[in-house]
Amino acid sequence: YTLEGFQSDFKTAAESYTNLGLTEADIRKIFFEDRLYRLKVYEIITKDVPHEQDQVWARHILVADEATAKTVHTLLLAGGDFNTLAAAYSIDTGTKDVGGDLSWFGPGKMVAEFENEAFKLPVGAISQPVQSSFGWHIIQVLGHEVRPLTEADYKQVTDAKFQEWLTEARNAATVKIYDNYLTKVPTDPTLADALAAIQQ
Repeated sequence: YTLEGFQSDFKTAAESYTNLGLTEADIRKIFFEDRLYRLKVYEIITKDVPHEQDQVWARHILVADEATAKTVHTLLLAGGDFNTLAAAYSIDTGTKDVGGDLSWFGPGKMVAEFENEAFKLPVGAISQPVQSSFGWHIIQVLGHEVRPLTEADYKQVTDAKFQEWLTEARNAATVKIYDNYLTKVPTDPTLADALAAIQQ
């Protein structure tokens, strides 16, 4: 979005609002105050979001059925190499060739069944097969620690916090809809007829 694009959009909006009897000062007040209020509320709601997060580094082998999951689990417990078994059995095409490595992740990044198991496993432990909507996972946790969030992850966490607050506020609000004007609006001509007349 360029300065020229903004100026063009603002000019177009200003012209349409001027037709409604609003001055440029009114328009600036509407747009800028609204934006400033939103930024200030965002700042207040997200001020306590920590810049670090409990995270897990895990790898997994994903298979389609429970029988295969049990077979892979048995092979791992017997000393089978995780990387080799991931390459041979995993249906997760994004990780099978890197030993099932999912890198570090925090809460809310994985499906609940997977995440719950990964966060409670001790480092180095191999899970029992865990079913999710993707199939059956055998998980090994390689690390578990509180880590600093990247800027992108921090923004994602604060956006989620603000959205959660906004949803709760909207759900808690009492909204009254005043639609008594409908009895005063003529039904003839219909909208379709009016549009057709304009286009002729």
